[in-house]
Amino acid sequence: MAIKLDDYANKYRHAKIERRNGILQVTCHSNGREMEWGLGPHEDLSFLFADIARDFDNKVIILTGTGESFCANPPPQGSANIGSAAWDRVYNEGKHLLMNHLSIEVPMIAAVNGPAHRHAEIAILCDIVLAAEHATFRDSAHFPNGTVPGDGVHVAWPMVLGPNRGRYFC
Repeated sequence: MAIKLDDYANKYRHAKIERRNGILQVTCHSNGREMEWGLGPHEDLSFLFADIARDFDNKVIILTGTGESFCANPPPQGSANIGSAAWDRVYNEGKHLLMNHLSIEVPMIAAVNGPAHRHAEIAILCDIVLAAEHATFRDSAHFPNGTVPGDGVHVAWPMVLGPNRGRYFC
């Protein structure tokens, strides 16, 4: 079933969405400021990517951040201890975050405006990645909190960087 921009343009708290001439720009944010990754953006983007994929009026997607970072906030200490029900949700959303991203069949451009330390694979899985000079890429959430990178990042980075560098990166 096709979807229209009006169905999702104002649906997500962590994405400003606008389209001109078939070019959809998604600007990720938290309350209009730099995006602070957490359960909200995790859920929002997993569903947003599905909506974008089903809108046949989108011809190109530009994905960017707000301010000086793409997404660089450190993970909250102890976030690995959120309980099994929350982990089920995070695991489910994490799978759909990447699968829905990959289901977008038009060219995607990541305009990485600064550090991308949380779910940086969202940017690097785009067809074109343009990065600011001060942009850096990291996976700051998994090992520092005692969790393994098993949400798709463990597949994405070796694919982009090569198997050895990708495993080292994770």
